[in-house]
Amino acid sequence: MIYDESWIGMRSWEELFFAAPLTYLLLVWIWRKRIKYDHPKYRFGLATLSLCSFFIIVHYYYYAPFFQPLASAGAFGVLFAYWLLLVYPTDLNRLDILKALCWIIPWQVCFVMLEDTARVLMHTLKIPEPFVVIFSIMMVSNLIFIESRHKMR
Repeated sequence: MIYDESWIGMRSWEELFFAAPLTYLLLVWIWRKRIKYDHPKYRFGLATLSLCSFFIIVHYYYYAPFFQPLASAGAFGVLFAYWLLLVYPTDLNRLDILKALCWIIPWQVCFVMLEDTARVLMHTLKIPEPFVVIFSIMMVSNLIFIESRHKMR
């Protein structure tokens, strides 16, 4: 059998929809403000999608007997996608490359923390799932609006 229902961990797509846009904005902020290098936006989007694909591995195969090697391969895949999409095509010096690679840790930690925030909003505070997703969209919209107003000045 390729897939067994007993392998499934706790899954909630709202967590993914809550965390993905906010970690995308964090990644853009890291590269523009901290590393001081700007990429086309689709590169940030693809790197965030690679991180979101790791969400699927963790939540769908949590109790699988091969979870540990699968999770390790998924983490390496996210790191490789980050390198290939964001670090490799740059002309950064070695110190900035090291700084860019170190920023992947807080980026992933933020993703997990936002997932947990969505879980607390839905399960502890009993906020309905659509409102959690709408709240995330509103936060992203406000952050983009604030950033665009900041650029106008």
